[in-house]
This record gives sequence, C-alpha cells and structure tokens, in this order.
Amino acid sequence: MAITIDREPKVFEVGTNAYAGLAYNGRGVPMATMMGKQLAELILGEDIPMPMDAIKPIPLHMFSPIGVSLHVIFSRIMDKFTG
Repeated sequence: MAITIDREPKVFEVGTNAYAGLAYNGRGVPMATMMGKQLAELILGEDIPMPMDAIKPIPLHMFSPIGVSLHVIFSRIMDKFTG
C-alpha cells in the first residue's frame, strides 16, 4: 500500500503529457477507477480538481528494508506472547 502523510492520493507529471496517479492509501480499487478518469481528463488538456505534486525523494528510504525487517521480527515476538 502507498500511504501518504496527508492521506491524499497524488498526481505526478513524469514526462511530457505523461502522468502517474499514486498513493491510494488502502483504497486501491475505487481510487484507481477515479484516478483513471482524472488522468484521462488531464491528458486531454482539461483541468482536474487534484493538485499536481512534484516527485520528491523519501527521507531515509534506504533504511526501509531494515525497518520492515525489525517490524516483522517485533510482530512475530508479539504474536508469541499475545496469542
């Protein structure tokens, strides 16, 4: 799941007349349907009610495998004690 801090889906311009809709925050199926319509309108040159965001690097993203591994280990330990 792509979860954002503000819980809002994002539209990015990734090239000339090329866009990406991301970050559905756990609502993938209905949000992807809505996003497809928004992206089609954007490609046709229409305004959409969603702001365009710039793609920014995620701070400390290089450490995410460590964080995920630690979370899995912690969850397994908690499972042993709770149940």
